[in-house]
Amino acid sequence: MPLTDDAIGTILLEQSYVSEEELKKALERSKETKASLLNILMDQGLLTQQLFESALAEHYKLAFYDVQTNPPPSNTITLLPEEIARAYSVIVVKKEGSNITVATSDPSNETLEEAIRLNLEQEEAVIPEGEESEPVEDEGAIDKDIGQRTADSGEEASASAKATTDKKDDTEGREGSTSAPDGATADRQESQEGSKEKDESESDNKPTATKAEPEQGYLPVEDKKKKSKGFSFSFGKKKPEKAERKKFTGEITFVYCPKASIDSIFKHYQKPLATRFQQIIDQEQKVAPEILEEILDDAIQLRASDIHFEPQEKIVIVRFRVDGVMHEAGRIPKEHYEGVLNRIKIDGNMRIDEHFSAQDGAIRHKTSVGPIDIRVSIVPIVDGEKVVMRILAEYVRHLTMTDLGFTQTNQEILTRASNKPFGMILTTGPTGSGKSTTLYALVKIRNAPDVNISTIEDPVEYKIAGINHIQVNNKAELTFAKGLRALVRQDPDILLVGEIRDGETADISVNAALTGHLLFSTLHANDAATAIPRLLDMDVEPFLLASTLEVIIGQRLVRRICPQCRYSYSVPAEESKKLFPGADKFFNDAKPATLYRGKGCESCGDTGYKGRVGIYELLEVTSEIEELIIARARSTEINNVARKNGMRLMFEDGFEKVITGMTTIEELVRVAAPPAVASASAKATADKEAMAGKPDVVLSAVPKEEDEK
Repeated sequence: MPLTDDAIGTILLEQSYVSEEELKKALERSKETKASLLNILMDQGLLTQQLFESALAEHYKLAFYDVQTNPPPSNTITLLPEEIARAYSVIVVKKEGSNITVATSDPSNETLEEAIRLNLEQEEAVIPEGEESEPVEDEGAIDKDIGQRTADSGEEASASAKATTDKKDDTEGREGSTSAPDGATADRQESQEGSKEKDESESDNKPTATKAEPEQGYLPVEDKKKKSKGFSFSFGKKKPEKAERKKFTGEITFVYCPKASIDSIFKHYQKPLATRFQQIIDQEQKVAPEILEEILDDAIQLRASDIHFEPQEKIVIVRFRVDGVMHEAGRIPKEHYEGVLNRIKIDGNMRIDEHFSAQDGAIRHKTSVGPIDIRVSIVPIVDGEKVVMRILAEYVRHLTMTDLGFTQTNQEILTRASNKPFGMILTTGPTGSGKSTTLYALVKIRNAPDVNISTIEDPVEYKIAGINHIQVNNKAELTFAKGLRALVRQDPDILLVGEIRDGETADISVNAALTGHLLFSTLHANDAATAIPRLLDMDVEPFLLASTLEVIIGQRLVRRICPQCRYSYSVPAEESKKLFPGADKFFNDAKPATLYRGKGCESCGDTGYKGRVGIYELLEVTSEIEELIIARARSTEINNVARKNGMRLMFEDGFEKVITGMTTIEELVRVAAPPAVASASAKATADKEAMAGKPDVVLSAVPKEEDEK
């Protein structure tokens, strides 16, 4: 459980990190502003995160362990089941013979040591008897599953859990169907209601250990996965049969480690995907070039956006990016990789005799539902040639503004800007944040027989009827700048430039927008406000930029909660401030917050997420913003004025999606920084520049500012 402000104050006072007077003033300030004590102390410069972590280690009388400077190996971390590691916020960092060293952020948990002894080197997690610690999700909250539970679901949840246990006992050791017949379920429920005494007497003869209720919703999945083509398409491989549980009797040494650091280590628990092509390799012990067809089919089946072939010394690791997260999908022996690589090059119209230069290509893969376009990039690395294949899903070209996650207010702003006869609309964000998809959705608003729309892209990702697409070709010296200059002479009404990469392209784009054309483009920038200094740094004249910019969109993609296994849970306001630093002002102090997660099911591959949705911020260029552009103002100043004019930040847009159950608060915090954290980062950058004696208007500081943010 997170520490209260009073407990934190006592610890800091005992360890002499603050004086009584400083603590008293900080507590009073905390009550006035409804901010956490830690935030107040850090804002006042009395405490840092590192000092606070050291104070906690001293309070618990444990050594401090830094996983960043001394990361434990993966095979040591996974000695504990993931459910236990997450539920207790604990990881094994060292194992020497029969002695282990365990890092924890909650040493006060009375059953911590017993849980470790019960679960060390065990496949299936159990918690010790008498466990009374409160999980993040209470039973009442879990019973509020959306669309799957009724108002009086407490009894149903209990019955369902009992039925699952009985089913497991009945089917252990043999393969069967994924659910019990309705009649069997009804019999079990009647037995529970009418024979409680018998159940209690039987339970006395059974072990009392139960599954751990993990903190992040990683619930063990009992049902077997739906098979396709005779193979299982799911996240994680099938667990072996349970062995007799042996309790660890060696010595356990505890060390203190912050929860955030422990959470960052949980990525080592990520299991590889169970794919058809890997099972074929394991069974046949050889790899023919035709295995590429199976790899592509697996990736499409698992909704992957990218396929990575990563050569190592003796093997080639194949990884899929699913919903923005990388997963290992299989391994190919190095001696068979050349045949697969040559097949990719032939299908992608690339040179098979070229091994030391980067190559780009395209493949049209035929499937049962129609052809799918795949973009291919090959680059030479130390151990061979690395291949990345981008799967261009057909459904993306049909997405609307609502599908992409734009609110009604934002849609009205963009529709108004898109219907103007001239000007420039930009989308910003990192690679893979959905910028091109947003542009296509905007262009489709104006796509009509009486409008001439032309694009220049690298590559052309989606072909839309009624739009003229031009592919950049550097070998033929058809660059963005040259292609755009040619397009201006093609009598266009609307121009779409895939990306503004250099000053020449930026200059032509601005001039095209000034001469009666509506121009759409993308730009790599941290947020909407940062796009303006980026363009100024490309030597675009400020007065020209101020006259052409209409709207700048900043965006990111967050994973959607799987609708099949979504459930709600309550978080008290005080706990939310500790669990989600910087986001505390979004929670109502008067009542607990209702948030949502996915349990993990067959539909989402046990991840709790399925699909992605955008979070956005829209910066409308008003007269005030134009004056700041001409004055070469900092991005922070532009951002502040835009917020006063009503701009909602990406985090604020994302938090609305959290409250409505579209995504999780953990996913939002992973992708977008809360406003308080972003402001602190911007302030630190400004302070560094001021100490270096740099004036506000110097643009050479912009790239540095962008990196540090």
